[in-house]
Amino acid sequence: MRANGTKYEEIKALPPNAKAVSVYAAEIGQRNPAYICVKYDRYLKGEGENPGYTIRCWQGMNIVIPN
Repeated sequence: MRANGTKYEEIKALPPNAKAVSVYAAEIGQRNPAYICVKYDRYLKGEGENPGYTIRCWQGMNIVIPN
């Protein structure tokens, strides 16, 4: 983990539909939570389609916010 949080934009308040990356991955049946971040990073680079969620940093943790 990075010393000063994550590489994603930091948010101060947690939205009600926000979930930890690992929780979101388990809910959609993805066995590898890291793939959730990889898919989002590819979308940000223009190399993939919209994954249907946003990843933000909240208190040093990656949080998925479904669209």
